[in-house]
Amino acid sequence: MYQYQSLNFACNEIRLLVLIPGPEESQIKGLIFKYARLSAHSSLSYISEFEKEIIAAVKARGIHDGRFTGYDALSYEWGDINSPRHEILLNGDHLEIRENLFQALLSLRSRKMTRPLWVDAICINQEDVQERDHQVRMMSSIYNSAISVRVWLGYNTTAISDAFQLIPYILTAYSLEDLTIAENRRLVCRFLRGHIPYSNENLFKSDNNKDFTSDWEELFLVQNKIDFWDDHLMSTMSQKGWWEALARFLEQSYWTRIWIVQEYLLARNIIIYCGRKAIDSRYLDMALNSIDLITPEQYLEYPPYFKEITERINNSVGKGIIESRRRSEFDATRNRTRRRARTLFDLIEKTRRSRCHDPHDRIYAIMGLADEMWTASDSIPIDYDRSIFKVKMDIVCFMQRSKGFNQDDVSQMCLLLDEIFADCPDSYYEA
Repeated sequence: MYQYQSLNFACNEIRLLVLIPGPEESQIKGLIFKYARLSAHSSLSYISEFEKEIIAAVKARGIHDGRFTGYDALSYEWGDINSPRHEILLNGDHLEIRENLFQALLSLRSRKMTRPLWVDAICINQEDVQERDHQVRMMSSIYNSAISVRVWLGYNTTAISDAFQLIPYILTAYSLEDLTIAENRRLVCRFLRGHIPYSNENLFKSDNNKDFTSDWEELFLVQNKIDFWDDHLMSTMSQKGWWEALARFLEQSYWTRIWIVQEYLLARNIIIYCGRKAIDSRYLDMALNSIDLITPEQYLEYPPYFKEITERINNSVGKGIIESRRRSEFDATRNRTRRRARTLFDLIEKTRRSRCHDPHDRIYAIMGLADEMWTASDSIPIDYDRSIFKVKMDIVCFMQRSKGFNQDDVSQMCLLLDEIFADCPDSYYEA
């Protein structure tokens, strides 16, 4: 059984899993390395030694690809605790993982290239509460520092896979003829030719080395000036299954996980996987924004089912999370009107119906997004051995120490905490 080596908390070390390439049916094998690039203590010599360690380890196994240019982070559901277990090999030792993670690693594993990943169930020693506390404190940095976040929605995805046919079809509506009436035509045409090919196969390919941000927002602005839905949308009416699949895609239980809020909103780039199919989240953003442009008058021309499905799409938890990230990303990069502050109270209120296995995560999973946490000299302690009563008191004391909160704010927070922890006794995890 794989034995974890202790992390150096002073250097803010994390572990990375390097997936060893292999054929589809072969056993999953990986190497675990300690890594401190997120830390102020890191140095070029440390990084160089880390890269040398990876190169030497993979070459010793007959694999010649040992380059390290960064890591990806996996965002997924842990799944049923009683789900089947699978053994993988880590540094030659056995480790059991659950079914959903096993399928994700099978899908992400390359046949030729190593893939460095951060995966919470593997890279954190879940039996070490002190380590778990430390790594949870670093979670926002871990996801924000990843080259991309790989979102895994599951391998049994027959019911939602047709959404991956509809999304590129919507984007093909942006023909050059449409663009002749749009502002910034030269910029947008260059963008479309360079980064949104009309081939569905190419559409799913992502180049993480390019900076899409400025052109990407310009294309969103152009969407508001193109009226393409009448003919183009009508041609999809015979594909009711595509639209139903998109609604189910955004209603997946994955989106209700409380940790997804932080993982998705802090990601630099996102690739979404359903089984063997994958799509860059930017194309999903474009498709959902296009649906927002449908007018009430247009619904009268379409079959009754279409309005019902688009209402499901617009009211889904998934769409809400996707839109929150897009608004924050554009405001931050383009120096436009500053986004509304993310307060701890707002985050707790908005995620009160989200799911989590451990009640502590109702607070710990969203702390990294709260603006108060970035400016406070002393934050809320993360301690999974702490009773729920003490966790609630930590929040109240934090608000009383911080500027900008009055007694009414504290009273409202107390009521909200009593609501979200209503089914959890105050003595939970009390030593």
